[in-house]
Parts: sequence; structure tokens; C-alpha cells
Amino acid sequence: MIPEYAQVRIIRIEGDPAMRVISSSYDPPLIPQVGDSATVVDVQSAAGRYVVELVEPDARAKWVAWFHEAELERV
Repeated sequence: MIPEYAQVRIIRIEGDPAMRVISSSYDPPLIPQVGDSATVVDVQSAAGRYVVELVEPDARAKWVAWFHEAELERV
């Protein structure tokens, strides 16, 4: 189990990554990519998912998306 606020890297994305996006500061929303490093902001253990956020240097959310543990690695 990956704890909340852990830094992770996306190592794969099963299915359409656009369907994973919960929110983004951009219009159209930016999409997570394999290799992106981000922060776990919520652990939804009942659903087996992790909500992960990638924040830009100016504090805008590039994207907030959900992933399964097998799609992430701690960094």
C-alpha cells in the first residue's frame, strides 16, 4: 500500500488516460503520461485506487487523476 502524500511515478496506464482525469487547471484538461511524477493525495482502499496530483511550479494542478497501485511506483 502506498501512503498518502507519497511521491510516485506512473509506470503504466491501463486504458484511456483521459478517462482517469478528475480535474485539471487547464482547458482542455492535460492528461497523465507514463513517466510523470506526482503526489498521492487520497487513498481509496475500498475501490483499490489512488488519487494522484501533479502540480505545476505556479501551483496550478496540471492534472488530478486516479490510478491502481500496479500502475505506480514510489520514488
